[in-house]
Parts: sequence; structure tokens; C-alpha cells
Amino acid sequence: VEYLEALETDGITNMTWSAAYWSPQRRELVAYLPENGEEELLRTIRHEAFHQYLSYASAMIATSPWFNEGYAQYFEDDASADWDEGFDVTDENIDRMAAAIPGVLTMDYEQFYGGSDFERRFKYRLAWSIVRFIEKGADEVRLKPFEGLKKRYMESLVETRDMRKATSAAFRDAELLKKFIAEWKKYWKRN
Repeated sequence: VEYLEALETDGITNMTWSAAYWSPQRRELVAYLPENGEEELLRTIRHEAFHQYLSYASAMIATSPWFNEGYAQYFEDDASADWDEGFDVTDENIDRMAAAIPGVLTMDYEQFYGGSDFERRFKYRLAWSIVRFIEKGADEVRLKPFEGLKKRYMESLVETRDMRKATSAAFRDAELLKKFIAEWKKYWKRN
């Protein structure tokens, strides 16, 4: 009940499904001990601690949900996790997921957090898979076309204070995004 009251006090109406969140206004991590125990709480704390870190690293400028939630998932799962239960990772589904990448990259928080529980989990895991590819697979791509992607993102974010412009700067142009999606697909089809 206290957690839900904190959400309401912070004006957050679309996250009653969550177990913790980083509140930049309060400059604190707000959480509760879920029914499934301490391990789940620790995962959640790692996830939310990354949000806190990113808030300070980005001078409190809102980052894109794909970047923010993707890296928080990556940090939470210690970078070794796999797709969540309920995600059947077949070649056909990877192709469908790849088709969703451009949309996820341009979403604001209302769009990212919106939808059914399954749709929201899908967006979180797709963001995680993008980050996992950036961290574990992008350097393996011949000629390293994605080198500097994170740096371009953060520099543009600080300069423009606009998450969408930062995403555009990170991927530079439609051809780089097309190549990114193709290489993302290859990575996930072999992993």
C-alpha cells in the first residue's frame, strides 16, 4: 500500500505493475519486498540502481526507454540472462521481433510502458536484446560499423536534451539502422 501511495504521490499512474522505481524527483529508489522474495528484490534493486546511475550520468536528462530499460535489464540480469519464459525464440519470431525494433527505438515512456503485460514484457526484452547485442555482438561485426554508438547517443543527448534526436544520432542514418537490425537478427539466430 505504501509503495502504491508513493507512485501516486510522484504522479505515476501507469506503473502499478512494478515493484520498484527510481524517483528522480525524490532522488531515491522506492521499492517493496515482493511476495517472491529477496532474490527478486535484489534483481529489482540492480535494475533500479542502473536507472539512478543513468539519471546522474545523463545530467538528469530523460534517456530513451530502449536505452534506459534495455541497460537496466542488462545490468539486472548480470548480462548472462536469456529470453524470458513465454518468448519462443524461433527464426520466425526473431524476424518479427526485428521488425519491431524501429518502433521500440522511437517510443516515449508512455508508449513503452503501455499495453498489456505481455506487450510490456516484450518491449522490455526487446530493449534488453538490443543492448545485449550492442555489448556482446556488435564488436564481432566485420568493420565494426556500430563502434561509438553509445558514445554518439550520450553526446547527442547531452547536447540536444532530446531522447529521439539522441537515438537518431546513435544510428546516424537509415542504412546503419538497417545493418544493425540485420546483424541483430544474425546474432540472435546463432545464440
